[in-house]
Amino acid sequence: MENKYKSKKFDSVKNMPRLHHKLQNQNFDLSKSEVVEFLKNDEGTMQWVFDTFNQAGLIFYDSETKTWHGKDYGL
Repeated sequence: MENKYKSKKFDSVKNMPRLHHKLQNQNFDLSKSEVVEFLKNDEGTMQWVFDTFNQAGLIFYDSETKTWHGKDYGL
């Protein structure tokens, strides 16, 4: 398989250990996913999510309040 992502920020994800997305003998619950927990604690992944949403115009920075908000916030 060809290595699509060459950025070092994804090295930890490429080396993620075996984790469950759905815990055995339980109904699926995203908040209990070991995979999601791993990804949300990975700095490179979280930076990529932020950058992707920002570049897509889904979040905006308000320099007056110095806060970020969703595109449709307050509509």
